[in-house]
Amino acid sequence: MATVERKAYKIVVTGSVQGVGFRAFVEHLARKLGITGFVRNTPDYTVEILAEGDQTALELFIEGLKEGNGWSRTDRVSVIKTRAQGLVKFTISY
Repeated sequence: MATVERKAYKIVVTGSVQGVGFRAFVEHLARKLGITGFVRNTPDYTVEILAEGDQTALELFIEGLKEGNGWSRTDRVSVIKTRAQGLVKFTISY
């Protein structure tokens, strides 16, 4: 059986994404798609995400980030390929 290559992305989401339940939404979406990593607020009012998973799941994840949770407004989603770290779960960093 072939193993699925895990990809990793650093994602920065810009818009109205702090104070609107966006991190909890991101965590739920990531766990639903089998993505590992973390999400955290940054001092410049963006949200930073490290996401690891298979390519299909990551593409669905990024599309979900663009849609948001109904209370958020996503203006921009910047995606930078990075090196997978072998993370085993998805967490919210405070």
